[in-house]
Amino acid sequence: MSPREEISAASLPRFRQRVGRATRWVVGMALSLSLLPLLGEAWADVLVVRGQAKPMVGTVVAEQEDRVTIAIKDAEGITREQIVPRDQILLIARAEDPARLDALQAGQWEGYRELAEELASQRVDPQAVQLAIRLFLIVAYHERGSAREGSLASLVSLARSPDEERRFRTLAYRYGENDRVQWLKPPATAIRAPLSALDREMLLRTVRLVRQDEGEQALLLMRQEGFTTMYLTVEHLLPFQDLKRYAYDHSLSPRRTADLVRFELALLAPDFTPGDSTEVVRGTTGWSSIGLETLPPLHDVDWLNASEFDPRDHVYENGSWRRP
Repeated sequence: MSPREEISAASLPRFRQRVGRATRWVVGMALSLSLLPLLGEAWADVLVVRGQAKPMVGTVVAEQEDRVTIAIKDAEGITREQIVPRDQILLIARAEDPARLDALQAGQWEGYRELAEELASQRVDPQAVQLAIRLFLIVAYHERGSAREGSLASLVSLARSPDEERRFRTLAYRYGENDRVQWLKPPATAIRAPLSALDREMLLRTVRLVRQDEGEQALLLMRQEGFTTMYLTVEHLLPFQDLKRYAYDHSLSPRRTADLVRFELALLAPDFTPGDSTEVVRGTTGWSSIGLETLPPLHDVDWLNASEFDPRDHVYENGSWRRP
């Protein structure tokens, strides 16, 4: 089963129409998590096209049985339409409907959490990740008990950089209510190593076996000598423990499918050149100074500076967030 076929088989939330499901997954490597706007401008449609390293971001203006027309604005502000054959399109990620945010009611934090979880299942989409982080931060700030604990854990898992992970772990340690020690994580060592063409083929074979529900065969490959060391070069794409967990898990959950397809597409991307030195991104910086004198603890991290979002601004109205 191809990535495109498997995505179409999975059921994902669709925000433009409340009835029906549609895919909203894009290649995370191809977009900058920090530079894409979240709100304030019209949210864009995204097309992932076979053989193109970067997705096409714009507005779908026409769809026919054999082609899709998308309007793309360039750096100079000029909009041009491009026609893409439908058989070359891996994914069409529809623009979300801000009306879903307008419907959120301050004090009814369960609605915030439910929307955040839906967005988190699409974590390879930068806009979805940013909005999920904002919503989980709002829930963690205003709620208590299990709702806060779950939201703090989700923030850590959605961190977009090692520094942001440190901040979210510090936040969870400071304001969590149960088993706060779990957020203590010793610093890991940064590793640089080349990835050969043979290594990449091994990784592709492994992730495809997992995606095709051949978990036992995939686990045999993972147990081969040297596999875990080789995997460190791509740990930032999909944590090894997640890959192993997915080998045992045969469900077609949105997150599982999205992670595996994203990983496979990243390995297939033209700009992913075998033999280049690949620096491990995840875990290169510890969350605190425990056991590492040169890294000061983040004692100054609190609700207001853990991210770019202020959880007190939790009412969405007229295209922007404000305080009630």
